[in-house]
This record gives sequence, structure tokens and C-alpha cells, in this order.
Amino acid sequence: MDTPAGFEIQAMSDEGYENLIVEVLYKGEFCFLVSQEDGLENLRVAIYPRKNGEPWDFGVNELDAVLKKAAFRLWELRRMPE
Repeated sequence: MDTPAGFEIQAMSDEGYENLIVEVLYKGEFCFLVSQEDGLENLRVAIYPRKNGEPWDFGVNELDAVLKKAAFRLWELRRMPE
């Protein structure tokens, strides 16, 4: 599964979240965060404003693909029951 051009996906832990999160950057600028606090079946997306105040403008297919890639990355790194 390829990440659309210009997007970068970074899975990480953050002290504000119990589970792993994914930060999504577009052309090097942070644009949104995908969290799994409500479970992998109920992912949440937090969209952040651009530094320059302009709106983000993505094609629907690009946005869909990057969200699927982020969800897949969280699924790959999911915590297995002990």
C-alpha cells in the first residue's frame, strides 16, 4: 500500500494517548493525527490548521488513500492480547 505523493505517515506513541497514534504530514507540514483510543474499528481524526492560515486542500481519493494507509499502519502495530 503506497502513501500518496507529498504525504508522510509517522506512527508513534504520545503521552496524551494510551495507544499508538499516526501523525500525517503533507509536504513536511503536520496536518492531522489519527488515533485509536476508541479501538481500531473507531479511529478518530484530528485535523489541525495550516501554519499560514490557508485551508488544507486535498483530492478525495488522496485523502481516502492516506487515511487507509494510516489505519493499516496502526493495525500493523496493534497491541496483541497477552
